[in-house]
Amino acid sequence: MIKLLIADDHQMFIDGLKLILEQHSNVSSIKTALNGREVVDVLEANEIDILLLDIDMPLVNGEETLEIVQKRYPKVKIIMVTMHDEPSYIAKYIGLKVNGYILKNTSKNGLFRAIETVFSGKDYFPSELVVSALLHKDSNGNEHSTEEALHDALSEREMEIVKHTCQGKTIPEIADELCLSANTIKSHRKNIMRKLEVNNAAGIINYANEYQLLN
Repeated sequence: MIKLLIADDHQMFIDGLKLILEQHSNVSSIKTALNGREVVDVLEANEIDILLLDIDMPLVNGEETLEIVQKRYPKVKIIMVTMHDEPSYIAKYIGLKVNGYILKNTSKNGLFRAIETVFSGKDYFPSELVVSALLHKDSNGNEHSTEEALHDALSEREMEIVKHTCQGKTIPEIADELCLSANTIKSHRKNIMRKLEVNNAAGIINYANEYQLLN
C-alpha cells in the first residue's frame, strides 16, 4: 500500500487532490503540508513512500525542500506537481534527480500512472515534458545536448540500447554486444518504451530519429 504526502501552499488544491487520490485502491494514507517546514515535520513523524511536491511554497520552497528530503530521507520518492511547464524548469528538476515531474492539469489516470510508476521503483517523466527539456536553450542561447537533457529520463544503459535498436539489432544481438541477458535487454526496452510512450522497437527508432536522440 502507498503512503503519500502532498505538499502545496493552496489548501483547496490539496483538498481536491486528496479526493482524487482517495479513489486509488492502493493508497493507504495521505498526509498534507503547506510548506517545506511542515514537510519535514510530517516526515519526522510518519513513514512516507512518495512526496507530491509543489515548487512555489512559502518559508521553504520546493527546491529547498527537495534538497532536504533527498539528504535526510533518501527512501522517499519525490514527484514534482506544478504548473511550471517551462523547459528550463523541467530540465532543472530532471537534473536534480527527482523521481517524477507532472503538471497540475494532469488527468486522474496520468496522476495514478505517475504514482504507480514511481512506487514500483521507476522514474516518471511524460515524453512531451522530456521533449521540452531537450529543446531548452541555456542563457547563452545554446541548446542543451540530448544526453544532458535525458540524463535521468533515459539512463546511459538505456541510451546504449536505443543506439543498438536504431542500428537494427535484435534483442539477442544487443544482449551479446552488451554482455547482458536477453531478459535484461527486454526489461530495459520496456522501460524505454514506457518513458518515450511508444509501443515497439519501430516506435523507439522513429522517436530517436524525430528528436535526434543520438546526434
